Amino acid sequence: MASEGMAMGAAMAMANQMSQNFQQPQQQAQAAPAAAAPPPPPPQAAYHLAVNGQTLGPYDMNALRQQVSSGTLKRETLVWKQGMSGWTAASEVAELSGLFGAMPPPPPPPMP
Repeated sequence: MASEGMAMGAAMAMANQMSQNFQQPQQQAQAAPAAAAPPPPPPQAAYHLAVNGQTLGPYDMNALRQQVSSGTLKRETLVWKQGMSGWTAASEVAELSGLFGAMPPPPPPPMP
């Protein structure tokens, strides 16, 4: 009888081990990480403006458009961003020149 009990215990232990082996791959599959998120967008340029002796900003391109619309950012406004050697007129910065549109030519001379 003792041998029957041992055989029964061994059979139960084997069944338990097999059950765990079948459950582990399912649990591991469920724990697999989700698809990687796309990388963040590249950082936008952050410009600072020199207006009335004060430094304003940093501003991204959308905020700079608003500053042009409000009249705060003009062609002659000095701007700076990281990597620039110094303050420069906004009209001289290629990245910002499109914010101002084309300058009209001077008017024709008056008619005699």
